[in-house]
This record gives sequence, C-alpha cells and structure tokens, in this order.
Amino acid sequence: MNLTIKNACFSRQKWILALFYSLFIGLFFSPLQAQIDFTKSNLNFNGFGSAPITTSLTFGPDGRLYVLEYPGTIYALTVKRNASDNYEVIAKETITGVKSIPNHDDDGTTCSGPSGSCNSRESTGLAVYGTAKNPILYVTSSDYRVGSGSNGGFGDVNLDTNSGVITKLTWNGISWDVIDLVRGLPRSEENHATNGLEFTTINGIDYLIVAQGGHANGGAASVNFSYLCEYALSGAILSVNLSALEKMPVLNDNGRNYIYNLPTLDDPTRANVNGITDPNNPSYNGVDINDPWGGNDGLNQAIVVPGGPVQIFSPGYRNPYDLVVTESGAVYTTDNGANGGWGGIPVNEGSATVTNAYDANEPGSDSTSSADDGEFMNNTDHLQLITTNKDNYNFGSFYGGHPNPIRANPTGAGLYTAPANLGTVGAVFRTQKYHPNSSTPGSTADVNIALPANWPPVQTANSVEGDWRGPGIPNPDGPDDDPITTWGTNTNGIDEYTASNFGGAMKGGLLAGSSRGILRRVELKADGTLKKIYT
Repeated sequence: MNLTIKNACFSRQKWILALFYSLFIGLFFSPLQAQIDFTKSNLNFNGFGSAPITTSLTFGPDGRLYVLEYPGTIYALTVKRNASDNYEVIAKETITGVKSIPNHDDDGTTCSGPSGSCNSRESTGLAVYGTAKNPILYVTSSDYRVGSGSNGGFGDVNLDTNSGVITKLTWNGISWDVIDLVRGLPRSEENHATNGLEFTTINGIDYLIVAQGGHANGGAASVNFSYLCEYALSGAILSVNLSALEKMPVLNDNGRNYIYNLPTLDDPTRANVNGITDPNNPSYNGVDINDPWGGNDGLNQAIVVPGGPVQIFSPGYRNPYDLVVTESGAVYTTDNGANGGWGGIPVNEGSATVTNAYDANEPGSDSTSSADDGEFMNNTDHLQLITTNKDNYNFGSFYGGHPNPIRANPTGAGLYTAPANLGTVGAVFRTQKYHPNSSTPGSTADVNIALPANWPPVQTANSVEGDWRGPGIPNPDGPDDDPITTWGTNTNGIDEYTASNFGGAMKGGLLAGSSRGILRRVELKADGTLKKIYT
C-alpha cells in the first residue's frame, strides 16, 4: 500500500490525518484479495486551520474528531461527509487545558527556558471516553523542551525530568472541567516521555494503562541521552488506578486542580518543606520544596509506592509510544528500538548486580563496540504482546527487555549524576545515602556525592530487569526477547480494527502507523500471536 503524505510530519507522530482517514474512506476490497488495499482521501479543513504536528487523534462519543497537537493544544473537529471521498470540517473548538500546565526546571523552580517552550507541553497521548453528552479526555504531557542528541547534542537543557502529567478533561455541558490526575511522572532529557494511554476496566476496577518512555538507549547512562539514568517509573507500561484516584480529594495548586502528586525521593541538595533532613527524626517526611517537580537527574525522582495508585503494569521498554487494549482483553504495545551509537548496556548487565555506574566506553552501543558477551543495540522497533487476558494478568510480570538497574537492584544500583550541560565535569556515581551527621554506617553528610536519605525509590527487586534482551537477536544471558514482530523504524501509533467491513476480514486485527507514511496491518492468530503482517 503506497500513500502520499501531504503534510510534513513530526518524527514521533502517532497518526497523520490523511493516513487516519485512509482507514475509513476511499476503500476498495475483493474477498479474493489476500491484501486489503486503501486509497487516500484528504480532509478539507475548510478554513479551520490544519494539523501540522499531530501526535494523536480519535473520534469521541459525541461524533467529533479530537486532535492533539504536539505543543499541547487539543482541537475538537466537527466533520461533515458531503459525498464519497469528500469530508470537510464545519466547526472547530480549541481546548487549552493541557497546554496551560506550568513548566519547571529540573530543580523544581519556575521554567527558565525560552517563553515558547515554557508555555507549551510536549503532548503525545490522547484517549477519549465518556458519553455523547459528557465526553471525557485523558491526555499525557511533559516539559516541551528537548535536549540531548548525537554527540551530546543540546545537552542537559534543564528540562524537568519529573514533568510527566496525566490530565482529565470532562465536558460539563458548558465548559471543560480540567484536573491533573497524576503529576511527577518521568521525562527523559531527550523527547521520550509519558505517551499513549488507554482506559480499561480490570476485574471491576477502572484503570488507565499508560506507555511511559525510558531515559536511556540500552538502560545505561550515555552521552547522547545526557547521562540520565532510568527512574523507578521510567521505561515501562504503567497502570493508574482511576477508581482509587476518584476517592481522593481534589487539591489546588495556584488555581490548577489536581489529585495525586507522586511521592519523590528526598533530594539531598534541596531544602525540605519542614526543614527536617534527619531520617531518624520522628517528624521526618522527606518532602522537598516544590515537589513533585524537578527530578534533578534522579535525586528527586518519583517513588513506586506499594499499593499506591500508580504501579508498573509491565516493565522493560525503551520508548513505548502507544498501546492498545483489545476488545478481547489483550494488551499490545509498540516500542522504539535502541539507536546504534546512542548508548549501551548497563554495568553488570545480565545479572542481579547491575548498576548505574557510567562506563565511558558505552559497551554495546553499536556493532563496532559490542559488549563482552557480544550484545549490541540493533535499532529494531517491535510489537510486544503483554497479555492475552488483562483480567488474569499479574501486574508487573511481563518484562519487555529494556533494563532498569534501579528496579533490578534497588539497594545496589546507585545513581550517576552529571550536572554539566555537556560532558562529565562534576559527575558522580552516588552509592552512599545521605545522613546529616554521617551516623548511619555507609552514609555521608556530603550532599554533593550522596544518594537521597530515603533511597531506594523501589522496595522490591525485580532482577530480570538487569538483562538487556534485543528484539530479534539471541540473548546470551537468559531468555530471548519474544516480540510479536519486528518492523521498520518509528512505527508508533497502534489500534485495533473493530468494524466488520470487508466481510470481517480485518476485525480484531491491529493497525500501526509509521512516521514514514506507512500503515501496517497485523493479522493475528486466535492465541494473539502473529499470523501475517501487511504494509
């Protein structure tokens, strides 16, 4: 299937409007054809602007097309069908409840970057539910700034690595009620962030299942990702317990409503709200000024709270851009493969003693610098099946293959921090917890080399997360990665085809969109594995 894409597209775009509409209009099909072919029809915006940097879009229960733009603005388009292959926008509503979220620097203070960046949000995930009368939008966003890059690129631009937010917008009949459900999710120094999400009910409990991007290329700190380590909640598919959040009080922060701030580590370089830094003091709570904002290279990262509303649904993903929960209850996700030359595997990879120490050789970064066991980044995007039955699935049990030393080895992983914009001047591999008088064995009172006093951010080790498993290649350290399929670069957005068109030939299959203008059709077997893939 060859499609011409009219507009230039953002490299991490989920769907391009023209590509999206090709699913529904201008189609021809013969039952004798093994391949179902599509032609393209463009949407006439009819003077209502365009969609040049669209990251996600979906029709809502009210019949409108909701379009999320990368900088955070949402458009609700009323689309009229005039004739076959003739669709036009006849009304547009602009929704700014996400774009207006304040940004911060990585120390938690007010954003000091360019005005345009500080007043926008990198927005990549949109899910629409509710009713025709009261549609509900769930949107993911984070700091708009993007650093890092080849050979260090822009470096550490001081973006907030705790800037991930999930926002709920509900139409009340007159206006949109806006509330931030969760604040303080991870964000990489590059553009990997809190991405696609789906609403689902599991055993009677309402959840959002969320694709959370990772911070590192192969699980280890690297030059091209500004030396940032994976956080406790990064590089994973997350579950957000909406039923639990709905029982919590609505709070207010300078006029903006929110429900849940993720608890964070006690950053030793930052003042605490109550002034108490001694963890042995009965009044110690570890809450820093400006929490949950400002991840500070991991010193103030969010904590995985046992029994809390945000948990790891499935660990081990480099940059899962989107996911889908099918009508049968299966969960699939797309993941962007590791870039050759952008960073390698962690120190002691393949074992329970994996750490965040930085190896300047960045072993495994590409085929010319493979690790001692021969592993290297192969830049292969892939489709992963997490479970065929969400109701019987044990949260956290399926590992996608991207390492996270903190979750694999919480007490022994340590934390590498590099404060410079570029390079390793002042960088420290932190292994000792902070104590104001060094009275605890193995502690230090030097905030410049200390881990937070309430380290680690994860209470239970999951040693399997110390093993890098390359999609489509053998794993010398244990089980091979087992993706449904591997496919071309930047295959990001995914959804299930649920209609009975074409004699039901596509019903229950998956459709995945690439930023290169390619639409991939995945035909599945009854057990959820791959039958055939079409492009």
